[in-house]
Amino acid sequence: METRLVAIIKGRYFYEVLKDARSVFTGSLAECRRYAKLHVEKELKARRNRRRRTKPAAKVYRTWARTAAASGY
Repeated sequence: METRLVAIIKGRYFYEVLKDARSVFTGSLAECRRYAKLHVEKELKARRNRRRRTKPAAKVYRTWARTAAASGY
């Protein structure tokens, strides 16, 4: 990613972020640096190996052999 000066309008400097010779963002220098940083972080996060969910395990529930009515309570 490359940042270059595009224009100076009424004392304000405008830059653009280039990726593969295409403009992807335009703003102040600080905004362009922040955009480039966030973009790189997003790309790295997308490339990380995602952990697969484990298959649900069967849960054991204890049940009583007789009902509450047969217990005498």
